[in-house]
Amino acid sequence: MIIPTPPDLPNTVARQELLKKIGAKVRLLRKAHSKNYQSFAETKGLSKVVLFAVETGRGYSMKSFLSVLIALDISVKDFFSDIE
Repeated sequence: MIIPTPPDLPNTVARQELLKKIGAKVRLLRKAHSKNYQSFAETKGLSKVVLFAVETGRGYSMKSFLSVLIALDISVKDFFSDIE
């Protein structure tokens, strides 16, 4: 399942920009835990492919995204608190 485009993000450009912001924040938080995504994924039991997809703003499922947030030990509310 791919993250659907909310009504206030009607075009692909806006959607991609949001996914890039999300990916950048995931990368920043992950780097606080580990130097590279491969070792972080292995230690947290995540797929490297999923983590890479989230960090690079590619399509991914909500389940995959939530798995990454759990591995980062951050709530959805806290994660999105400063993303506009």
